[in-house]
Amino acid sequence: EMFGDADGHGAYPIYSGDLSTVLDLNLKNGDFEQSVYPTKWGTDGDVRTLVKLGDIVPVSKKRMAIISTGVGSGESDHAGATEGSTIYQRFRIPESAETLSFSYDVVSEEPMEYVGSEYDDTFFAAIDIEEDSVELAKETVNTSVWKKVENIDFAGGDDTVYETGWTTINYDVTELRGKVVTLKFVVFDKGDSIYDTAVLIDNVKLTY
Repeated sequence: EMFGDADGHGAYPIYSGDLSTVLDLNLKNGDFEQSVYPTKWGTDGDVRTLVKLGDIVPVSKKRMAIISTGVGSGESDHAGATEGSTIYQRFRIPESAETLSFSYDVVSEEPMEYVGSEYDDTFFAAIDIEEDSVELAKETVNTSVWKKVENIDFAGGDDTVYETGWTTINYDVTELRGKVVTLKFVVFDKGDSIYDTAVLIDNVKLTY
């Protein structure tokens, strides 16, 4: 029987459902194969997926994500810088998970002319757990090891481009089983916004 204000009785909703149902917080689209846009990921700034960048191809399957400090990057605060891009996903670590892994390749116009200067574009990956944040990887123009890469020419800057090469990170998550975490990848300008830096990300996965 339904009551409402018109009949003199107060009205209130009654909700029912399956109490065993939980929010789906599985890691999704870690190989970035679902679309030209990284669906299931939160994004800020210049974030897309690619099949290749110059001669660089994905480490797994056909697509990889790219985040950059170039045209379309965000003007919000990025680790103290004012221009950069971020991709992130919130998910639960399964009870049987052993390792969280991902691969990245940082590609930049700033090496080698600006190594040792204030122009120090930076990439980092981190996992946020409640109020804590653990840095999983970090690369900067001043501290990373660079090798020249051909057939890439970002808009602006110059025609010399360098990369770190693909690096794979394996992080032990056995102490985080059952917890909800946020994995994030961030790249930002430091010192200028003329010479661009991009980061390729691929094969984000949990192993058991």
